[in-house]
Amino acid sequence: MTSVNKIKVFWAKVTEDGSSEILSYSLEIDDGTGGDFIPVVGTNTEYLKTEFTVTSNIVKGTLYRLRYRARN
Repeated sequence: MTSVNKIKVFWAKVTEDGSSEILSYSLEIDDGTGGDFIPVVGTNTEYLKTEFTVTSNIVKGTLYRLRYRARN
C-alpha cells in the first residue's frame, strides 16, 4: 500500500524455521535506483511484526525494491 510519501509493507510470517524460534524480522529497501539494500527496521533491534510503513526518503513515482529477512 503506497501514498505520495510512504510505503506500507506486509510480509509473510516465516513458518519454516528449522525448529528455531524467529527472533526478529529485518526489512530493507534500496535507494530507488537499484542500489544496495539499506536496513529500515529490525537490524539492530528485535522486530516481530510482519508489517512496517516506510516514511523516510520515499519519492513519488520511484520504483523501490524491498526484502525481508528472518533471524533465528
